[in-house]
Amino acid sequence: PCYHWHSKICRKLPSSGQVEWHQDYGSWYHDGCISPQLISCAIAIEPCTPENGCLQMLKGSHVLGRMDVIKMGNTVGADPQRLQIAMEKMEIVNCVMEAGDAVFFHSNVLHGSPPNHSDRSRGMMFCTYNAISNQPFIQEGQEHHHPEF
Repeated sequence: PCYHWHSKICRKLPSSGQVEWHQDYGSWYHDGCISPQLISCAIAIEPCTPENGCLQMLKGSHVLGRMDVIKMGNTVGADPQRLQIAMEKMEIVNCVMEAGDAVFFHSNVLHGSPPNHSDRSRGMMFCTYNAISNQPFIQEGQEHHHPEF
């Protein structure tokens, strides 16, 4: 049994930058989720291609466990050293999608997206669900903005 954890729309404008490789659970762990029992559904709002920075996933990376999140300028990403080793052993999959297509993925899947080198935007909606048994706990001195069941 699960409940809606959150949803967001991500739009990548023409000539915009990349999204670093990361695991979603890397952040949600710090929001108080004790285990990676979360799943996301990425829904294409516009066509997603390698040229406009489609979502990429590292096939099978969910079995690696949670990687440390490293600050990279104004953003964060997966530990670069461990990521490099994983990328040498696992296949990068481009999630080429038409508007309305969807892909589901585990919260420990390494994913990101390259820059948008096209003249058209790339929009996606991400809907994430958390296991009822995995409700976040509130850590002393911290707050999070996600709902409880």
